[in-house]
Amino acid sequence: MSGGAVFRAVWLLALSYALLELVLRQLFERLPDAFHAAGVVLVVASTPWSLLALELFRPAGAPWQQVLRDFGLLMIICAGVAFNAALLNAVLAWIIGLLRRA
Repeated sequence: MSGGAVFRAVWLLALSYALLELVLRQLFERLPDAFHAAGVVLVVASTPWSLLALELFRPAGAPWQQVLRDFGLLMIICAGVAFNAALLNAVLAWIIGLLRRA
């Protein structure tokens, strides 16, 4: 798989999960603990890019500012997960190429 295809697939998967969690939080008062653990995994998987997102996490005055802040945070975290997956794919392809030549 090419790096772009890996990036798009993982980005859509992470974004789908995050949006599913947001919808379920609106429908139910309490979500199963698995949803909380997976959110933490998303943030850890997007490190160091999620550290950039922490700059966006400031108190918002108006509701539209909060929506923009949350949207930016979600995009950075999902893109960070996808970028790390594409990097991992490229590194593994490089290592496999080296092993085949040896």
